Amino acid sequence: MEQVVGAKRSHKEILAAFDARLGKVELAVVEFDTRLDDDVVTKGDLTAMVEELREQMHGALNIMADRIRGEVRDKLDQMSAELIALREEVKEVKGDWALCKEAALNKSQGPKEMKALDSFKPKSFSGKREAKELDTFLWNMERYFKYLKLEDDESKISMATMFLVNNALMWWRRRSMKIEQGEADLESSRR
Repeated sequence: MEQVVGAKRSHKEILAAFDARLGKVELAVVEFDTRLDDDVVTKGDLTAMVEELREQMHGALNIMADRIRGEVRDKLDQMSAELIALREEVKEVKGDWALCKEAALNKSQGPKEMKALDSFKPKSFSGKREAKELDTFLWNMERYFKYLKLEDDESKISMATMFLVNNALMWWRRRSMKIEQGEADLESSRR
């Protein structure tokens, strides 16, 4: 109740003040009730909100899953490339290992076997145009190839050119330069 300092109020004044206050309280209750109705969520509203959140979560999860799949694919591609490179390197190492084993075996043959190998070496060919000398050189080269177990033509040609001297060596030098430049090939060199 309101008290007026230094004055007494009548019953009618007090009742009027109560009525005024009661009116204010009623307005406040109506206003609160309206706000409460606006703020209260119904079961349908709640279900809709949950469904919207579910869709947002699915979208976010799909985006993350796509990003992770992409990263995994990139890593797999990178690992695949590295695996291919490692396989190639292993092939090279195996080849080197085979060469090392062969060199070790050849080294362990000793001087006796090396002398035997030297005795099979053909004499050099100078390019003389004598059928007998050329025929002997070619026959000795074939025997040497068999002894060394050379089977492919490229290895045989490479080995044979090591025994060319003088005019024959000059001829082969010019011919090999033309082959390297693409002006000739080994087939035309055989003629």
